[in-house]
Parts: sequence; structure tokens; C-alpha cells
Amino acid sequence: MAGGMLGIGVSGLLAYQRALQVVSHNISNSTTEGYSRQRVELGTQTPTFQGGSYVGTGVLVKNIERVYDSFIVGQVRDYTTAYNHAETYSRNAGLIDETLADPEIGLMPAMNDFFSAVQGVANDPASVPARQAMLTQGETLVDRYRYLDQRFEDIRDQVDEQIANNVAEVNSLGQSIADINRQIVLATGNGVPNDLLDARDQLLTELSEYISVDAYEQDNGAMNVFMGQGQILVVNFDARAISTTPNKYDISQVEVGLQIGGGNVSEISNQISGGKLGALLDFRSQILDVAQNELGALAMGMADTFNAQHMLGMDLNGDLGQAFFNSPSLQVLPGTGAPSTVVASLVDSNNLTADEYMLRFDGGNNYTLTNQTTGATTAIDTGGASPYSTPEVDGFSLTLTAGAAV
Repeated sequence: MAGGMLGIGVSGLLAYQRALQVVSHNISNSTTEGYSRQRVELGTQTPTFQGGSYVGTGVLVKNIERVYDSFIVGQVRDYTTAYNHAETYSRNAGLIDETLADPEIGLMPAMNDFFSAVQGVANDPASVPARQAMLTQGETLVDRYRYLDQRFEDIRDQVDEQIANNVAEVNSLGQSIADINRQIVLATGNGVPNDLLDARDQLLTELSEYISVDAYEQDNGAMNVFMGQGQILVVNFDARAISTTPNKYDISQVEVGLQIGGGNVSEISNQISGGKLGALLDFRSQILDVAQNELGALAMGMADTFNAQHMLGMDLNGDLGQAFFNSPSLQVLPGTGAPSTVVASLVDSNNLTADEYMLRFDGGNNYTLTNQTTGATTAIDTGGASPYSTPEVDGFSLTLTAGAAV
């Protein structure tokens, strides 16, 4: 009996010694990012049958488990994604707002000064100083348009650089998750590796800062990670790398691509959502592209309208006026491998939009022009004529020249 009592006492000492170790571990990691508090789960040792009854033999440590809620952890990841998307989107949108609203470098002050100079000429048409002031303010206005366009290009370069940096971070975190998956699977046979599980959850939270992720644990303990609209990032011990790739219609613009085997890269920018990376892509397409296109449409509309009115007047020699501004041109970007056989011309600046359009060759004499914003399509049949000019579409027309269209 004494031996039994001593054995039970020793089992209690050993069990609570382990509990104290766990408590010490918790205290030591109280400021460790991503750490989940651990607790000891105790249970009775197998009793012995003596004298017609089962007699207890003491206590044992059944398990050391994390105080962990998978639902809450998932919510934290979702909120982390949403916060970083909103913060990054707002910060970059502020750059556009600050540029356009600045009283020193914005467009409105230059435009007001120009029309004040125009009014000065209208008040005194014979005044050479007034005419010179109008010319000077016109040049200043053009310079302001150019400055704002260059400022937008600078912001675009910054966004592309941030996209490249975020892609590198996503790849690094994806590889780290794949590596820790291997460690967890190897360690699971000897018990639950709580600290490794915490480390993996922390990596997933850090990954959610950049993109929206979904994570599913397999039976072997490894975690499969999917991003965006279901693209695989991590499976078991393997991580698939994303990369930056040039836009096939504008090689100066960076897109996000995914390796799909055989060295091929599939562009997935429009499938990335959430986080910093999703915010940068959304900002570029929803704000930066639109703002720059609106600026161009405004410049073209103003030049076209002012020139039409200016040519109705007369100069000091009594001759009819000429165009005051050189009208900007519409830009056509050929797809990779496609010949430059399309020219866009302004027809009516009042009908211009800030949208972008996609022209596809359907074979034979047929083309389809699609508004990328509204989805509206215009069928074009050249009838075999070359060059062929289309009727007006949203304020412009296209001239198609025979060539190796693809």
C-alpha cells in the first residue's frame, strides 16, 4: 500500500511538474506574436484490480493542447485581409486626390488663369500684351496637363514596384508555409506540435496581409492554401510561385502571373482579391487608369472645343484663326505579336468616354470592338476594303489597314 501511495504521489508530482513547465512556457511567450496559450489535459492512469475492486493508480498527462478557436483565427485572417486592402487602397487613392486638389499644382488654377487671359483678349482684342498673356497661359496650361500625366505615370511606376515587392513577399511566405507543413507532418507522429501549428497560423495571417487566402488542413496535418479565386498556392510541401509579367497589351504595365507548368505563365491579376496586392491592382484599374483616361479625355475635349471656337475668330491681319492647341491623339496599343495596323481618330470629343476598348480580329473581314467597362460590343465588317474607316463609336473612329491581323 505504501508503494501504491508513493506511486500515486509521484505521478501527481510528475504531472504537475509538466503543468508548471507549460505555465512557464506560456509566460515566456506572452509577447510572442501568434502564440496560442497552452494547457495541460490531465487524466487518470489505468486502475488495477485488487480485492474485487479497481484501485486508482494516480494521474497522468493526456495531452498538451492549444487554447485555440479555428473560427476566430479564420475571422482574424479575413479582417486582416480587409484592413490591409482598405488601408492600401485609401493611401494610394489619396495620392491622386492630393495631386488634383493641390492649389499649386492642380489643373483648376492653371485653367482659371488661362480663361482669365482669354477674357483679357476678348475685352481688348487689339492688345498685343493681352494676346501674349493668353499664349503664355496656354503654354502653362499645356505644361500642367503634361505634369499631371507624368505624375500619374510616376504613381503607376510606384504601384508596379509595390506589386513586385508584394509578389516576392507572397512567394516567400508560401514557401515558408510549405516548409513548415513538412515539419508538422514529421512531428505529428510523436504528438501535436503546438508551437509549429502556431507558427504556421502566424504565417497564414501574414500572408493574408497581401492576398485573400483560404486554408484547408489535410488528414496528414499539412495545410493547403488557395488564393484569390481558387488558385493553388501551397499543396502539402510544395509552393507554387507567382510572378510579375508584362501586360500583353501594354508591356510597360506589370501584371501578376502564375506558373502553370512547362514554363508558361498565366496572367491572374483580375483573379487576385483582398490584401495589399489586391488593393494595388484595384487602385490601378479603378482609380489610376480612370483618372489618367479622364485627364486625357478632358485635354482632348478642351483642345477640340476651343480650337473650333478659335478658328471662327480673326487675327490682327484680318485672317481667320487657326487651331490654338495641338490636339492630343488617341492611343492604340497592339497586343503582343500583333502588327500595328489600327489608327484611332477623334470624331466628336463630346462623346468620348474614359473607358478602354478591346479590338479583336474574328477572321475574314470581321472585327469586334468591346468596351472593357460596359461590355458593349460593336461589330465591324470591312467588306474587304483597306484602309477601312469605321463609323463613329463613342466619339472616335478606327482606321483598319490590311495586314497580318491575329
